[in-house]
Amino acid sequence: MGVAFILGVLLTTVWQYREVVSRHVGFQTERLAVGSVNGAIEENEGISDAIRRQPYVEAVACSSKMLLQHYSTNRLTDAQGNFLCPLHFMLIDKDFPKVTGLKLLEGAFPQHVGEAVVGKETVRTMKWQNNVIGRKLPIKPSWAGLQESPTIVGVVDDVRNMGFFNEQTCTAFIMNDRDRTFNVRLKEPEEENLRKLNAFVKEAYPNKMLEFFTYQEIREWQNESVSRFRNIVTVTSGCILLIVLMGLIGYVSDETQRRSKEIAIRKVNGAEASSILRLLSAGILQVAVGAVLIGIAFSWYVSGIWMEQFPDGTLLSPGWFIGVGVALLVLIVLVVVVKAWRIANENPVNSIKSE
Repeated sequence: MGVAFILGVLLTTVWQYREVVSRHVGFQTERLAVGSVNGAIEENEGISDAIRRQPYVEAVACSSKMLLQHYSTNRLTDAQGNFLCPLHFMLIDKDFPKVTGLKLLEGAFPQHVGEAVVGKETVRTMKWQNNVIGRKLPIKPSWAGLQESPTIVGVVDDVRNMGFFNEQTCTAFIMNDRDRTFNVRLKEPEEENLRKLNAFVKEAYPNKMLEFFTYQEIREWQNESVSRFRNIVTVTSGCILLIVLMGLIGYVSDETQRRSKEIAIRKVNGAEASSILRLLSAGILQVAVGAVLIGIAFSWYVSGIWMEQFPDGTLLSPGWFIGVGVALLVLIVLVVVVKAWRIANENPVNSIKSE
């Protein structure tokens, strides 16, 4: 039961970790690195141009925040002034949408300061489905460094800036030049060119403490708790499986030794090796099937509780857990067959003589 339970939980954690680090987050993370600097914005002028001139860089765009983090926020309210949800917004330059790979669903990308694109969740929350283009984004203009509220010119796919431990946020991307984060699309090979980029900025701007990381690395850091839990379950599963297999091998050895005379008599009476193996396997399975079913059912229940930390996560279908149970039973039968093969094919006369 224990090994069936832990293997079912392992299946869930492995699958969910794969989901959170590979699932689409609203932009193209491949070969996209990001780095931020502090200090006055005016002091950062020329950095993006210097990076853009490097032969291993494909494109550069600036923003006020990294895409995978908490943005600046403003209250979204309905026509009656009732609070709906926080609006997560960030400032971007003209090249940002194309460099980062934001997916345009409607309208156009910003071309002028004060224009903005919003995510699908923002449109849904505000009930703007039919007339979003041309609306004013309801935020305080000064928070975006503007004189008047931004004008919405397009709708983009939702960005999971808060990861998959939180529900999808309402997002907006506003064009302005108050940027201190650099998004760099690297050429292949990614790892080598990332090292070159960090070496360049360290030498060219030693006082800026500027260091770049890929968005894939950031996703792995953000989901480190899932990775750590997966690793713990993996090690535990291996240890429990090893202990169970050792116990099963010992049990089969004792059982075949105890029933050696019975097996010999059956063979003298015409029983074939296959029927002997079926006899031994059936005895083990009478206990194993019930234990595996209980373990798998419990693992499915516990996995469902664990998955509640992911608001839009989906628990694997029961068929996957049943598959784990079947595979475990097959493994048990294989161990029985391999361990009992010798005595099932042994000359029965030798067993009877030894008695």
